[in-house]
Amino acid sequence: MDSAAELFSAQGFAATSVRAVAARAEITTAGLYYHIATKEDLLFRTCESAIGEILAGARRAVSEAADPVAQLRGVLENHFSSFQRQPHKLVLLNREVHHLSRSPRQAIAALEREYLELVRGVIQRGQMAGIFKPLDPNLVAFSLLAVLNGLEGWYDPAGPVSRQHLLAQIGEITLAGILKQRNPEDADG
Repeated sequence: MDSAAELFSAQGFAATSVRAVAARAEITTAGLYYHIATKEDLLFRTCESAIGEILAGARRAVSEAADPVAQLRGVLENHFSSFQRQPHKLVLLNREVHHLSRSPRQAIAALEREYLELVRGVIQRGQMAGIFKPLDPNLVAFSLLAVLNGLEGWYDPAGPVSRQHLLAQIGEITLAGILKQRNPEDADG
C-alpha cells in the first residue's frame, strides 16, 4: 500500500499502472492481485488506511488531553505528524480520492466526517467552557483542516522552517483566532 500511495501521489492514480505498483513493492503483479481486487480497490484501501490513521491518532490525542486547548494542539500535532511520516498519503486524500467510484468514496467521506466531527466537538467543548470564541464551529473546523491539508502543497521538511516552529506557529495562529480574550479584572479573581 505504501508503494501504491507513493506512486499514486507522484504520478496520479490514472497514470499509475498496477504493474508499476507491483514492481515498486518488489512483488509480482499476480501477487499484488492476490491481495486486491482492482486498482481502485488499492486506492480505496490506501485512502482508508490514511484517514483511519489520522482519525485514530486524533481520537487518542483528544482522549489523553485534559482540556480543549490541549486537545486541539494534540489534533494539530497528530495531523502534522501523519503528514510528515507519509506525505504521499495526504496527497492521495487531497488529490486522488475523487477517482474512487461512489460507494468507496462514500466510505472515505464517512471517515472524513468522523474526523471533522471530532475536531468540531473539541471546538464546541471549548466554547461551552468559555475558552473559545462563539464562532461557527463548522467554519473553525473546516478552516483548521484546510490549513493542515494545505501543508502538502508548500511545506518542505528540508527547508528552513523546522517541524517544531511550524507546529508552534500554526497552533498560535489557530488558537489566537478562537481563544476568548480574558478581561484583566478576571485575572485577579
